[in-house]
Amino acid sequence: MSEAEARSVVVERRIRQDNIVPFKGKDGKLVTAEEQAADPRRGYTLGLMLIDGSITKEQHDAGVRYAEDMARYHGLTGVPFPSARAQNLFAVRGHDGEENQDKADAASRARRRAHLLRDELLSVGNIDNGRKVEHAVKEVAFLDNEYARKWPAHMIDFARRGLNALTFHYGIVDAKKGA
Repeated sequence: MSEAEARSVVVERRIRQDNIVPFKGKDGKLVTAEEQAADPRRGYTLGLMLIDGSITKEQHDAGVRYAEDMARYHGLTGVPFPSARAQNLFAVRGHDGEENQDKADAASRARRRAHLLRDELLSVGNIDNGRKVEHAVKEVAFLDNEYARKWPAHMIDFARRGLNALTFHYGIVDAKKGA
């Protein structure tokens, strides 16, 4: 199957599954169902939440950076990914037992970054809220839980609060200006 054939299958499935219909944009131009379905943001939960308007562009970008940092942590340290959906099963392979210093340093940096991110999310509100915030962000951004889009409003609020904290952490939004 060629790449074009595979893409057309994905586009057709998204149109059927998500009931995508053509609409006229603000500029009066018709946006076809195929154009909407081909949007790469439709391929993951955080992107769909951005399209839905559940989160802002800044929150989306912070969530993507968080997911990259957590994937780097799991990949470099050997800690198993918490979900089969969040990993590349074809990249699983052993090593010869020899670790070079560069890889060990990279793993150490990734571990520190992951712990810092976890602490950042846990510090949002009190400890009980912090746990919920950390869980919500992990489910949405890293584990790509597609059911998160249908969460009750208070759970989506926990995710937003965590993503806001990450926008400040990553410097996407200046803490003095606010989100």
